[in-house]
Amino acid sequence: MKISKWVDMGQEVEIDIDVDDIHSALAEAFSNITEDRLGEEKPTTRDVLRVFNTIAQFLKAITDEQIAGMAPVPAGVVATFLDLQAQRYKTTEAAAKGKP
Repeated sequence: MKISKWVDMGQEVEIDIDVDDIHSALAEAFSNITEDRLGEEKPTTRDVLRVFNTIAQFLKAITDEQIAGMAPVPAGVVATFLDLQAQRYKTTEAAAKGKP
């Protein structure tokens, strides 16, 4: 007996994307977890993690030069926002482990 099996030969590649590509990817990702699209159905953890992955890829793509080019006030606002969001995940992680 013979069967056919697809074998994925993954290879990391770098591609150039522009702001419109990023905007489209984020808009699509956001629409995947909004209740407008899902109706009564809540987004699954997998849906949310997919969106989070898209956002993470976007954040990683921002270069140090782009960050350095920000004025201090907007850079500070971004840093504070990201710190607050990170704290939400740390609080959730601690709660899952039964820590205060």
